[in-house]
Amino acid sequence: MPVPKGFSLQALKMPKASSLFSRFFARSARPNGEESIDSVVSSGTVIRGDIAFTGVLRVDGYIEGRLEAQSEQALLVVGESATLRGDVSAVDAVICGLVEGNVVVQRFLELRPGARVIGDVTYCQIEMHVGASVDGRMVHAEDNTVQALLVPGLARA
Repeated sequence: MPVPKGFSLQALKMPKASSLFSRFFARSARPNGEESIDSVVSSGTVIRGDIAFTGVLRVDGYIEGRLEAQSEQALLVVGESATLRGDVSAVDAVICGLVEGNVVVQRFLELRPGARVIGDVTYCQIEMHVGASVDGRMVHAEDNTVQALLVPGLARA
């Protein structure tokens, strides 16, 4: 869904200046120049169960379960107030909050200040800001290695 007129990403505290966001929104902007956020799990929301997503998923609430990207254009944003308890499989991801589980990212991973991952992180490209932490292994992998770890719907033929 397009961002409503008069509503800004700053209202959701989206780190728009981020290099990953710049790259993503450059390829996902609507013809009229609007940026899009497809799904939001707002602060105070609790979800227990696995989630498959496409497009941009912004999480500010609590999710207990696996998150899996289902398209090459998927972007996961974990907000500062978010807590994810479960494994994450994404194409691109920006983490600002807490993830308790293994994280596998096919292309770009950005760990913003205050991000905390308790689990192993597998990535192709990473940008880790001062103040972010990982309590687990960090594994740099080639694109084809990461694809083998992702959900079958994302593996290239």
